[in-house]
Amino acid sequence: DCKIGIVGLGQIGGSIAAALKRANPELVITACDLSDDLCRQAREQGLVNVIDVDTEDVADNSDIVIIALPVLQIAGVMKKHRTALSDKLLVTDTGSLKSEIVIAANECEMTNFVGGHPLAGTELRGAQSWNADLFRNANYFTTKSGTTKMQALELATELVDILGAKSLSINPEEHDRIFAVSSNLPHL
Repeated sequence: DCKIGIVGLGQIGGSIAAALKRANPELVITACDLSDDLCRQAREQGLVNVIDVDTEDVADNSDIVIIALPVLQIAGVMKKHRTALSDKLLVTDTGSLKSEIVIAANECEMTNFVGGHPLAGTELRGAQSWNADLFRNANYFTTKSGTTKMQALELATELVDILGAKSLSINPEEHDRIFAVSSNLPHL
């Protein structure tokens, strides 16, 4: 079994942990989050096995790393920890914008990166928002670069399947064009 690392225990990261643990209770999940309270609750609820200090520690203890942070932080984390992330089987994210993140992965020469964007979420926050069924039957977009290894792509698809979501592969620019109109325009 692969060891999973999750950076960020908000609604998406915590729900990914819950879904993975439900699918395989023996799975080893390592996580980090700036909130000590979320880390404590994730351990108490059995969603994670190990709480680490930062992304580099999570990467050191994981085969697959999921970066579940706000979109503006994802590329920075990838660049800061590029060495620790570069030899993982898969590095993926959950951000709602893909082009900049895929460009950052290319700049970091991460052939193990597959972008991800689950179309899931509720108004809840914190530990009460964690839900193992959050992704069930939801669309989950994946994006790759020209250098993404097939093994990483296969692992990303398998991960999405385990979450109970429907994997949809899309070009990063097309993804962002769709969501600029469907998500961002209505907010204006």
